[in-house]
Amino acid sequence: MSGIFIRGIGMTQIGLQLDRSLKQMTAEAIALALDDADLERGDIDGLFFGNCLAGLIIGVEATRAPITCLPAGFGEIPIHAIENACATGGDALHMAYMAIASGLHETVLVVGAEKANHEDRQKAFKAMRGGLDPDEDLEKSFELSDGAGENRTLAVDRHALIARRRMAEFGLEIEDLARLCAVNYSNAARNPLAHRRSGPTAEKILADRVVVPPLTRLMMCPISDGAAAVVISAKRGGAKSGGHVRVAASRTATRSRLDDPGGPPAAKSASTRAYSDLGITAADLGCAELHDASVAYLLLAMEDTGICPAEEQLDWIRGGATRIEGHFPINMSGGSLARGHAPGATGVAQICELVSQFRGTSAGRQIPNRPELALACCAGGTIQFETAVASVHVLTRD
Repeated sequence: MSGIFIRGIGMTQIGLQLDRSLKQMTAEAIALALDDADLERGDIDGLFFGNCLAGLIIGVEATRAPITCLPAGFGEIPIHAIENACATGGDALHMAYMAIASGLHETVLVVGAEKANHEDRQKAFKAMRGGLDPDEDLEKSFELSDGAGENRTLAVDRHALIARRRMAEFGLEIEDLARLCAVNYSNAARNPLAHRRSGPTAEKILADRVVVPPLTRLMMCPISDGAAAVVISAKRGGAKSGGHVRVAASRTATRSRLDDPGGPPAAKSASTRAYSDLGITAADLGCAELHDASVAYLLLAMEDTGICPAEEQLDWIRGGATRIEGHFPINMSGGSLARGHAPGATGVAQICELVSQFRGTSAGRQIPNRPELALACCAGGTIQFETAVASVHVLTRD
């Protein structure tokens, strides 16, 4: 096999979409990806559907994948359900990649979709609780404060704790966190599919409501609805929008063993193995879409993927390194902070952005020098405080 190629991409609007169903958003993303790939439904050998919350939000649990995807025009082919917290979309792509690499399938469709919002806000908060270990003493490990789980998801307190620790250890100021967030918002202002497009400055981010110190509301991602899809194949084909993009490496990993609490984080294990597969290091990458459910998570992802060591992050932030015109652009789409975070869709949405960057079609937020290698990393869930799982993909122009 010469490679595994991304033939087509498609993504819906990401945002608060109480008037749209999971089926509708999934069908739209699928139709866009197939049209982009210039393929028909009959060309698809299998479908990998990533979703986290349908069981808890809309009550569709045991057969969520066929229930959601059959109305989009499919039948007879295998339709797989993948659920792995915020790494769901990336893990769905990883499963699809393995299906082609094994020789079982030639062309498959990967869909990540989420209906995360509900008229009852508490239902959404409780659904997000499903990514945490019910046996863990979260009040102790997350240092929960008043209102946790009532006016915010429990994970917000973990984000804030991580932010406080990194500020204390590496000399980051609250203004630095706002500067890093502002890069995402500037990018999202030029992304027509993003949830938050107002482009707030660092000053406005700082002035926003404090949720849990030190994090303001705009330092946390919104809860979003939406869907994204990609067609991958052992055949190059010709994408309508031009350009061939190859999935060079695909890895998913979990956190270290529970008897090894000091072991590597999930994102470090996944990225290290992906780099090893290709004989490269993070220094060979040209840009990345990284997990950033909060600014604290973005700092972790930059370190765990080897892109920027923790002790260098202050200089990177103050030097504008992650901006579109910086020496290492990150989250050109706006990331989960600003593009929005529909958990099952996020990993696939990252791939859609990178493919657009490779093709040179990310109007308004295009990296000046199109990259040769790019990284996507999404991660989620927690077990004994540490992030439970991460998925990493390295893409290359072919």
